Amino acid sequence: MEKIDMESWNRKQHFDFFNNFDYPHFNITVDLRISKFKKYTEKNNISFFKSMVFLVTKAANEIEEFKYRIIDNNQVIILEKVHPSFTIMGDNEVFTFCNSVYHEDKDKFFEYMEQNIKKYKENPVVSEKVDKMDSIYMTSLPWINFNSITHPIDIKNVDSVPRISWGKYRQDNESIFMPFSVQVHHALMDGYHVSKYINNLKAKLENPQKYL
Repeated sequence: MEKIDMESWNRKQHFDFFNNFDYPHFNITVDLRISKFKKYTEKNNISFFKSMVFLVTKAANEIEEFKYRIIDNNQVIILEKVHPSFTIMGDNEVFTFCNSVYHEDKDKFFEYMEQNIKKYKENPVVSEKVDKMDSIYMTSLPWINFNSITHPIDIKNVDSVPRISWGKYRQDNESIFMPFSVQVHHALMDGYHVSKYINNLKAKLENPQKYL
């Protein structure tokens, strides 16, 4: 973890401006083309969901702004690494949060993820009494093809963790598209940085054999 020198930071004015908003988050939703990605996971018998979580987390660790967090209301830090925190559905149609660990090696990542899914399914939780500031919050809605989505945040406290969602994919001629949403804190980044993130992820989805 590294503290940013707030006085010399080139986003200082933007940070002060947006950080005073009651609701400083903004959301961008796009259609991701996943034709090659889906075909590759099916051909190689790899979990679509675990692969998405892996690539979404990998892309976040490659964009510095997605590792920014706000502490003490007006201090920004840069985390060394961020990890996935995602929702899973239980047998009773009630979801639980599942925290896992990011590893650059896909097989080790999958191993940690499977262990944690099992742990949280056996002991479901909605929240934990631990600081998950180094998380990327994720959720999937495979039942609907949405155009936009908004996530709840606690406006009484600083919450600068990015929230990422994807939904039901659809066929369009020879291509398959999936809605993908990114919600972030505007004091930490702009649409340009979210675009960098989305384009980074797009490149991975178009070349799955390289990253999976």
